Amino acid sequence: MEPLDIQFYRVSIMVLAGAATGLLLDAYRIFRWATSPRGILVHLEDLVFWLILTPVLILSLLVSNWVTLRLYMFAGFALGLGSYLLLASPVVILALRFVVSLISRAVRAFLRWAAALGRGVRGLRRRLGATARRSRIAAAVGRALVWAGSRWQRR
Repeated sequence: MEPLDIQFYRVSIMVLAGAATGLLLDAYRIFRWATSPRGILVHLEDLVFWLILTPVLILSLLVSNWVTLRLYMFAGFALGLGSYLLLASPVVILALRFVVSLISRAVRAFLRWAAALGRGVRGLRRRLGATARRSRIAAAVGRALVWAGSRWQRR
């Protein structure tokens, strides 16, 4: 029979492992919500999730009990996972969805800004090209700017 403090330590490690599993599950659920995969991608994402989760579980078993399985280890894991899913999961899911929506809005705004900048440069090149056809001095300046702009866009 093992001392009670060692058993408490092992169960607490498994409770934390259960909570960590719930957190990883929520992160995975939010990732699936944000990407909406179809076809074979669903199975590949499931495989990646389990490839990440398996070392976490094995490491927690190794740290707590040198991978000796006992009934109270499973009870601790179930307690941690269940309490996380009941108490913390709704709050974590809302927070993660909020963060993902903020990031997606920022990326969309940046892409709109970059597209507008690209349209502005093309319009400026066209206007300078039309001006260059009107006069000799403007022609030299316009050709130089059009040439510089085309080199800038190729980079």
